[in-house]
Amino acid sequence: FFSNPVHTRALVCPVLNAVDVVCLNSQKNTSHRYAEYAVAPQQQVLELPPNFTLAEGAAIPENFWTVYTNLFDPAFGNLCESPNTKTLLVHGGTGGIGSTAIQLSKAMGVQTVITTVSSPEKMEAAKRLGADVVVNYNTHDFVKEVDIATNGRGADVILCFLGGDYTPRNVTALAKHGRLIQLGLRRGQEVTFDFKQLMNKWGCITGGHLRPRTLEQKELTRNALRKHVMPLWESGVLPPAEILEMDLGEAGESHRMLEESQVIGKIVLKTPQD
Repeated sequence: FFSNPVHTRALVCPVLNAVDVVCLNSQKNTSHRYAEYAVAPQQQVLELPPNFTLAEGAAIPENFWTVYTNLFDPAFGNLCESPNTKTLLVHGGTGGIGSTAIQLSKAMGVQTVITTVSSPEKMEAAKRLGADVVVNYNTHDFVKEVDIATNGRGADVILCFLGGDYTPRNVTALAKHGRLIQLGLRRGQEVTFDFKQLMNKWGCITGGHLRPRTLEQKELTRNALRKHVMPLWESGVLPPAEILEMDLGEAGESHRMLEESQVIGKIVLKTPQD
């Protein structure tokens, strides 16, 4: 039993006519709630890697469904095609999504992963996660640092949850035929950038949320994780996410820590019987 991406707990349930411990991806009408148990369609359920604790499994669903879809699906990031020739830029590399993007991309063979963080401490954490180049955005211009790291080529894929004034800078940092994957708009949803610059690069902007996806689409992602990522977990090539376990009664404090960017990786809330 462990938390799912919408802060409920997972359960032991039938999977492929067996009874297994599973990672639960329950995303319909349950966002931003906490509970001890939840029910999800079997198409959104993934077995717990045998070498993971239940708390480590709790950090899997939201992060890996989101990151795998947006970075590796051919319709979006397409890093599955010739990953050993590509450069990925991940903003916020020590958060839940950012740390997952770094670890999964390196495990899947992406040549160079660049990330942005806010402090020297987080720079060290990002390097520990596997980032090749780490940029403190409070002291350095990430566009310039990407240019230096890629010898002027730019990033093939950029994963961003900021939007706003970061959008024109991301477009500048893109390589030719690059893809800007937008997961959030924390710095504003109304953006202005030179569209001609994007056109000259034959670039594209895409991205999206999991919740509106159909059950069939979510099942395809689950199956891709089972085929391509589960062996990496089982072999130890892809380690568990860095997590901080806290009691459910500390949910308010956990939100404060997240809002103040004090967390590396994920927070997992434990219920009293854990």
